[in-house]
Amino acid sequence: MKRGKSRFSKEKSVPSFFKMANAMWKTPEEPFIFSSLNIDMTRALAWIKTHRERTGEKITVTHLCTKALAMAYRKYPKLNAKVEANKIYRRKTVDFQILVSTESGDELSGIKLNEVDKKTVSEIAHEIREGALAVRSNHGPSYQASKDLIGHCSIRLTRWIMKIASALVNRFNMDLSSFGFPDDPFGTAIISSVGMHGIESAYGPLVPVSRCGLLMVIPEVREKPWVEGGKLVVRPVLKLCMTLDHRLFHGFYVSLLQKEIKYLLQNPETLMGGEIRAAEEKGKVRVLREITPKIAAGGSSH
Repeated sequence: MKRGKSRFSKEKSVPSFFKMANAMWKTPEEPFIFSSLNIDMTRALAWIKTHRERTGEKITVTHLCTKALAMAYRKYPKLNAKVEANKIYRRKTVDFQILVSTESGDELSGIKLNEVDKKTVSEIAHEIREGALAVRSNHGPSYQASKDLIGHCSIRLTRWIMKIASALVNRFNMDLSSFGFPDDPFGTAIISSVGMHGIESAYGPLVPVSRCGLLMVIPEVREKPWVEGGKLVVRPVLKLCMTLDHRLFHGFYVSLLQKEIKYLLQNPETLMGGEIRAAEEKGKVRVLREITPKIAAGGSSH
């Protein structure tokens, strides 16, 4: 039997991100939960606008969502965990991996934010901006060395490198920072912001080597029909999309996390309360109280 003419051609130049992706994932068989959350962003966008007018600082929806997720994990520390060798281990800090694309858009890298619940929104914004600039100028985080190494390897070799590095770092707690594999490089959760690409809804896969229990995608805020007080109105709505590890989450835990995030984003003055708590630990409380938007006066209790 003759073989038909191939409809495909082999990709000659494969970016290192796609090499790692092909090395890590095969047939889908993981315990994923997919969940989304629609949030009225009217008050959040007002907070962002007021903050920019008062400080001149560019705060975005991504920065607010990052802070809200961190405060939700702070409220429910039991959810801040990883699975290793069929055992559950609780993390002691709330750390996030923020995904960043390179200038060309072909590659993905990340920025590790440590103890995010203790940082202000301004500090989160500053770290993400500085980290993104570093990634796009090839001066990225400590695991840039591993990306450069993988860029010269085949997918098969990459698979073995990822497996060995994952075992040494995650199971045996070895610090391989000098080789581009730092300790717990992804932290509690992975956050990917895709709103700038006009994406309204998307779900990302959990990364096996990360040991993260959650990946949150932040799409574009769009005006949508919204029922309020029995009436149909138009509101700026954000559809947060989450992929969760069923070994760490079930419906009740997902609801706890999402309800807290929704409340914080719909009541940003309450999120600012978290700002003040974080700042009190650093002696910045006076400055933060000066920039707290006036919309805080209309806040409700929680």
